[in-house]
Amino acid sequence: MTSLHVRQLSESEIERITSSSQHAEDRGLLENLEMLDKTAAQLRTDPSADITAELDILGAALGLHLSQLTGMQWAAVTDGVESAIVLIGTAGESTIVVYPFDVVQRRWNDENDEIFRAYVAEVLASIQQSQKTANENQTAVE
Repeated sequence: MTSLHVRQLSESEIERITSSSQHAEDRGLLENLEMLDKTAAQLRTDPSADITAELDILGAALGLHLSQLTGMQWAAVTDGVESAIVLIGTAGESTIVVYPFDVVQRRWNDENDEIFRAYVAEVLASIQQSQKTANENQTAVE
């Protein structure tokens, strides 16, 4: 199994997040998660859309929502060959890594009307479970 290493974002990665985040804000995608799902639904029916750019905007918006809800920070992970922009944080004794751009690329075409809201709920539930487990383990040690 290949090990992953966390590293700081490169200038081009920072620019990708900054630019896409600005577009997301301009389009109202940071107001609430429902806007991400609505925008994905619209993109599915728009053959003229620049899907690559649109998915970057959705990925940045998803990442910003998650960061705001969890306090996770932007970083990059690499296996020595490929790198990905992620959000990283801790919950209890666990390190949580979320791949917002990858999640959007893999899930945006899913016709579930709440695909991104459901994903965020999954992440939040996972974090809560990790914190609960850590608290239980701490109580057992005491």
